[in-house]
Amino acid sequence: MKKITTLALILTIISFSSCKKKAVEPVAPVTTTTPITEESINVQYRVSSESGNFKVEYISLEDNKVVTTSVEVKKIAFAYSFYWTKKQNLSIKAYNVTPSGKEVLVEIYVNGVFFKSGSANAPGATAVAEGVYN
Repeated sequence: MKKITTLALILTIISFSSCKKKAVEPVAPVTTTTPITEESINVQYRVSSESGNFKVEYISLEDNKVVTTSVEVKKIAFAYSFYWTKKQNLSIKAYNVTPSGKEVLVEIYVNGVFFKSGSANAPGATAVAEGVYN
C-alpha cells in the first residue's frame, strides 16, 4: 500500500511539473487602422442597459474618415475603441429598442480616463454623452 501511495504521489508531481502554461494574449478592443500620432487619443465608448436590447449611434474615425455608425445590441453591455485626434467632437447616443424604464448609460473614456457620460431611464428617452476633448 505504501508503494502505491508513493507511486501515485510521484506521478502527480511529474504530471504537474511537466506542464507548461501557455501565454495567453489579452483580447484587444476593436480598433481601426488610423495611424497613431502625438496628437492621437485612445477613445472608448461604453454603453450598458439591463434591458439587453438597445440601439447605439456613435461618431468615430475609420480609415481617416469621420463616420456615424448605428448598431443594435442584444446584450447588456457594448464597448467600442478607436484612435481620434484632440479638439474633435466625440458623441455617443443610446436608447432601449422596446419601451422600457430600464436605465441606459453611455460613457466616453479618453486614454483610459472617464471623460463624459449620460443616462436615460424613461421609455423612449435617449442617453447622450458628447464633448470636445482638448
